[in-house]
Amino acid sequence: MRYRFYTLYRVVAGLKQRLHARTTPLGRLLVLFTVLMMVFGLNTRQTMMYQLATICFGVMIVAFFMSFFSTPKVRVRRILPKTCTTGEKIAYVLEAENNCPQAVAGVFFREQGGSGLPTYQQYLVCLKEEGSKRNVVDSKLGYYQWRDLLRKIVGVKLESHQLPDLLPGEKKAVEISLVPLRRGYLSLTGYVLFSLDPFGLFKKSFFVSAPSKMLALPQRYPVVSGQPPKSRKYHQGGLTAAAGSGDIGEFVSLREYFSGDPVKHIDWKATARTGETIIRQFEDEYFSRYGVVVDTYTTQPGGAVFEDVLSVAASIIIDQDITTNLVDMFLASQSGVVSLSCGRGNTDQYSLLEALACADACGAFSFQTMTKTLMANLPLLSGVILILLDVDEQRLDLVRLLAQEKKSCKVIVVTADEQLTRKKLHRHMLHEAKIFPVDAAIKIVDLQ
Repeated sequence: MRYRFYTLYRVVAGLKQRLHARTTPLGRLLVLFTVLMMVFGLNTRQTMMYQLATICFGVMIVAFFMSFFSTPKVRVRRILPKTCTTGEKIAYVLEAENNCPQAVAGVFFREQGGSGLPTYQQYLVCLKEEGSKRNVVDSKLGYYQWRDLLRKIVGVKLESHQLPDLLPGEKKAVEISLVPLRRGYLSLTGYVLFSLDPFGLFKKSFFVSAPSKMLALPQRYPVVSGQPPKSRKYHQGGLTAAAGSGDIGEFVSLREYFSGDPVKHIDWKATARTGETIIRQFEDEYFSRYGVVVDTYTTQPGGAVFEDVLSVAASIIIDQDITTNLVDMFLASQSGVVSLSCGRGNTDQYSLLEALACADACGAFSFQTMTKTLMANLPLLSGVILILLDVDEQRLDLVRLLAQEKKSCKVIVVTADEQLTRKKLHRHMLHEAKIFPVDAAIKIVDLQ
């Protein structure tokens, strides 16, 4: 039964693409109206609807043939951005030039996204992931899952934009917008220029092949108290990375004592005066370096929980001040665990965000692989932020190991079932762990 629905949706989607490429919304409405008039006007003795259907059909025939004489003649150059953010509208500049000896008017522009239809296996995976979110009828039919899958393949929400009227040899710049629908690299195969017949029913389209790519970064959310774990480590040989913050050399300032600061640099006079432990700050090799562990161990790639894990990680990374901190991100891939760093003059967050944008679910390894990699790098880290998909024994083992090593650790659990996750955290005495529900109306990353 599912395969029959898949075949039906595939045929209908192919016909719909051809129909939308050749007709306007007004034209499709007129076609539907004509068909209805023909159905209800079969009995010519009881109704006169067949006459109205004949007039509409004649108008469509004339408009169809007149559309072949309205060929768009405009040269277009796009200036696309390199990156964008999923779900956020981006604007870019389009340069339109008229190289014809006569004026040009009524030309429309439309980007051409990814093409093709989903495979049967992709359709089954989408049904399994999103079936629980629909009612019984929608789960059986699977139409909404098919529609969401089509949108992901296209990758962007495309709209038509009318170009300004151009005199012979004139060039104008136009602002065009689109909305990325998924993360990762978005392929734009080119663009379509089209003009309408005098009745505005049919299009005369002209496709221009101009392949281009944009990187859609994961969606980001506001971060509350997004400061790193307040502890510092001594990094031998790290003078270049630690310039501007440290403990020996030239005196810089006074500040509050953090775990890991040398006791010999405590300013006892300032401590006695304020009642809090105050330390003198110098230029040297002490700085904060913390790890962000991104849990990608799941058998359901592309689900809402998996996507929000990547979004939470991107929100935390982009929120940090990399001029004073060093951030290490640990991300599992099909080839193993990848460690990427940014901050303190080494590199910016782009490489980390690119890895998150292109990340896929890792089902080939267990979470123990992440635990071993993190524990091997733990002596270099001041603290750890764990962004987890679930609360099970393997993930709890990592939390226990970090507690045994007395490492500052913050845990965020991304879940679709908030009540069940809260019970698990309560049972394992993880009261300080934060829950990030994917179904929340307002999503905020809490690092307090």
